[in-house]
Amino acid sequence: MRNFIYLGALVVLFASCEKNDPTKVIETKDSANFFPMEIGNYWVYEVYIIDTSGRAEKMGVVDSTIIVGDTLIKNEKYFVFHDFWGSRGSKLTRRVLRDSLGYIVDDRGTIQMAYGDVDNPVRSFILPSEEYQILDVSYNLKNNNEFLMVPAGTFKVIDFEGTVNYLQEHSISSIYPRYTHDYLAPDIGLVMNTYFYAHSPIYYEERLVRYSIN
Repeated sequence: MRNFIYLGALVVLFASCEKNDPTKVIETKDSANFFPMEIGNYWVYEVYIIDTSGRAEKMGVVDSTIIVGDTLIKNEKYFVFHDFWGSRGSKLTRRVLRDSLGYIVDDRGTIQMAYGDVDNPVRSFILPSEEYQILDVSYNLKNNNEFLMVPAGTFKVIDFEGTVNYLQEHSISSIYPRYTHDYLAPDIGLVMNTYFYAHSPIYYEERLVRYSIN
């Protein structure tokens, strides 16, 4: 409960702060570290709804992530992440992750993200529903030397892109394949995240507004 209160207070504080100039290009080191992990690092995101015409509208809530500690699992050091989801009814979740040579893996050894192997599939799986195998998902890393502007500034990013195919006949299946994007900046981490829900044509974006990297 104390962690929930602490993280909720953090969200309110940074959501109320004056925003950075989004047109300012944020200088970063020539680093291969796209997922910095240190206790105390945090990221705060404004959440937008993207309609079918591409129009973006603020939801008026923020999501945030903070690294609250570390732990040893099978003699490997993992970092403990707390995620506060203002976009999902103020839900608080916990993740345990480590960086394994450019692959971000959880405590079960599942690759959650990768930044070391450009253009080759780094994770593929089928996501089942209660009765059917619905979504075929594969992830590739794209490095297009792209600059991306978000409220926290303008960052040079790589794109951890997910390709999603719908495996069943459904009224929504005509809009597939669809794509998710995790845009990562060196020494900063996740700058923007684009995602969707399977049976809705709407997209959502988390855009970085505040961060602190130790």
